[in-house]
Amino acid sequence: MNLEKLASPLLRRITLGLNLLASVALAQTQPEQAPKVPDECKESSCYDFSPVRALIHQKLDDKTDPSIAVAVAKDGKIIWEEAFGWADRENQIPATSRTIYSLASLTKPYTATGVMVLVSAHKIDLNAAVQQYVQPAQLTVRVGERGPTVREVLVHTGGLPTFYFFHYKGSWDASVDMQETVRPYGIIVHAPGKIWEYSNLGYGIMDYMTSRVSGLPWAEYMRRNVFAPLGLKHTTVGTPRDAEAVVAPRYDDETHRRLPPFDFDHSGASAIFADVHDVIRFGMFQLKNKLPDQQPVLTNSMIDEMMLPANLDANAGTQRKPLYGLGWQIEREFGYDTVGHEGAMVGTTSILKLFPKENLAIAVLTNTFDESAVIDVERRIAAAVLPQYSAALRDEAARQKNTPLEPSLPKELRGRWTGTVYTWQSKLPMIINFRPDGDVHVKIGDQIESLVQEIQYRDGNLVGRFAASIPTEDAMRHPHTVALNLWLDCGVLRGEASALTWDTELNYFDLPSYVELARSEVHK
Repeated sequence: MNLEKLASPLLRRITLGLNLLASVALAQTQPEQAPKVPDECKESSCYDFSPVRALIHQKLDDKTDPSIAVAVAKDGKIIWEEAFGWADRENQIPATSRTIYSLASLTKPYTATGVMVLVSAHKIDLNAAVQQYVQPAQLTVRVGERGPTVREVLVHTGGLPTFYFFHYKGSWDASVDMQETVRPYGIIVHAPGKIWEYSNLGYGIMDYMTSRVSGLPWAEYMRRNVFAPLGLKHTTVGTPRDAEAVVAPRYDDETHRRLPPFDFDHSGASAIFADVHDVIRFGMFQLKNKLPDQQPVLTNSMIDEMMLPANLDANAGTQRKPLYGLGWQIEREFGYDTVGHEGAMVGTTSILKLFPKENLAIAVLTNTFDESAVIDVERRIAAAVLPQYSAALRDEAARQKNTPLEPSLPKELRGRWTGTVYTWQSKLPMIINFRPDGDVHVKIGDQIESLVQEIQYRDGNLVGRFAASIPTEDAMRHPHTVALNLWLDCGVLRGEASALTWDTELNYFDLPSYVELARSEVHK
């Protein structure tokens, strides 16, 4: 998977909200000692950020991005903070470092921090079952002998499926309580600990768990226990209520039109808003640079624990697996150890990248879906501060290596597979036919047989997309296609068939149903 904007709706769906920075092969050499900022020089003039400004202005001139906000902290000091373009195009409101953006999946490290506050208070055990903390919500275990632990959900190895549900204000889609979302979609489709699958639902369950344990609404819990103690004055769950706050509206990346506001079923995965100043301050705390007005909500040892990879033994199949800690993605990038997270969804992209050994934090926010721009800007900033990074970035094209997916399906898949789609409302017969000519046909219930497209296969994991529908009450509100994400396990294909709306005017949902099939006929 390269760094270009993902053209395939299926690939975009799989990686929604996931940091793609490590999708290139990264050098493994040891970094040079980064230059220390002299005591008498704490301003951006110590580094040449002019190439970054030029890149940002190019993006704005091309009208690919309405606005871009950046912030950089080095050795415990903010050395550059600036915003470019229009926060609000229609009303010509310029972006500033105090403009508030939707953080999308950059929400996850904040959510994990909130969970760890309860862990430090001995109110949550990372190795205990999630189920004991989320009653009366009830997870449904389809695969494996147990439900996931808190740690497994934080690391995306809990067996929960890919999921998102955007509820646009003014439409007839109504947001529901997380308990009501868990009932149909809190399904364990993989044995916990075995598969790494990025799950917004899992982090929605984390915010629900936090609320149940603390006795506070999640937004209020986060305000009291994370935002306020860390001095994050312009950080909120959902859009701020302050009438004077300037919130950048989201814009579509293709039509450039202004999108209507929307909420989520999974607030803990996607619902935090903040300005770039607060984001960099959050990053500085995670680098153990406690500012004078910040209270230590976590000990240094707990911060370290969050940044340790905890998904080493899990298989990711077609989904490239980064090392993932408790809310953080951990990378080796051009010889530097990094910790960070990206947020990417319709109408917004964000990134917070930390270089712990170099005591460097970089934040970039924009109000459209443009991962390549945000990544390019973040990398140019790193190159301006870290000499070896700069040299490696210039050589990136020559070093880039993409591991191809297997070009053909293995013999163990050839034939007709029959089984069942278990939606939250009914059971539907399903047939997948891996034909001798290489085509894959699928039929759900009495619907028309369809050709599976965008097929990929790796390490026992098959993904693809086809024309059909999942006839549940919520999925049938909008036209959709069906995305497959199946795993071959002991002669059985099991996983998800998800109603996916990426091709519609507004992206509404990715709603999974459990699938299990066995081979009933072998093709020669």
